[in-house]
Amino acid sequence: MTPQARRSIIIKEKTATHVIKGEYIDLHPCTDKHGEAIVKLRNQDKSRYSMNQTEAFTLEGHNKWFSNYVKSDNDIYWCIYDKLGNNIGVIRLYNIDHTGTTCNQGAFVIDENYAMSGPFALETEIITLDFAFDTLQMNKVLNDNRADNKKMNSISKRIGFQFIEEFERNGAMFHLYELTKSNYKRAYLEALLNKWREYA
Repeated sequence: MTPQARRSIIIKEKTATHVIKGEYIDLHPCTDKHGEAIVKLRNQDKSRYSMNQTEAFTLEGHNKWFSNYVKSDNDIYWCIYDKLGNNIGVIRLYNIDHTGTTCNQGAFVIDENYAMSGPFALETEIITLDFAFDTLQMNKVLNDNRADNKKMNSISKRIGFQFIEEFERNGAMFHLYELTKSNYKRAYLEALLNKWREYA
């Protein structure tokens, strides 16, 4: 089977029950049952800031998006669960190029009430980047951060993301980054995860 055919099958099965299990979190494919939880997450202050979401996200708007998402062939959206079964966030790989050139990582949200109680963001980052490079066999992953979010811009650079350009979205400036597999500093994320293990 060619890599392109394999990618196509993986994306078509995106709403199936193929859960990716980690040490601290599990990634569940987004389904129509997750709508209310996703709307709640997207409307938290930190989420609205990071995505520069100027209006409240609605269930109607989500359901309309989801109906298009199911039909799309270049997008995978996960709900992030902790090991107690709480839906604590979402993350997405989208604009997946079937030739294996690039995809985008985004819509990354961790519930403010859980964010500091475990290495949830760290492990989510590792799992999704591994999935992009190893499972989908992408050459590059793109992401963007608000220009004024110094913490996220610093983390992106430490992971190996290279700055591409600055752009405007809904009146706010963002930085676009590109990560190749050869520049992916997975060991940096693993080292941070090990620190959590030491103090757990």
